[in-house]
Amino acid sequence: MKYFIIIIFFLFISCNNNQWSDLDQKVFIQDCTDAGETLNKCTCLLSCVMQDFKNYEHASINFIQNQSSEQLSVCTSKCN
Repeated sequence: MKYFIIIIFFLFISCNNNQWSDLDQKVFIQDCTDAGETLNKCTCLLSCVMQDFKNYEHASINFIQNQSSEQLSVCTSKCN
């Protein structure tokens, strides 16, 4: 039973991980710079977006649906 609880704990931690893959991060930066933003601004925006979404796909879907949190809006407003 002890090992079962430990396994469930590790699965819970890994499933709640908002760590973006290196590829997602690179694609976000590339798309952002292709849209005309500076690398510094894109890096700032990426750090904000990574806090709210588990990966680039979920971020894209929410942006398309025009849904973002107030925390994200505050964070991105500081990226200049």
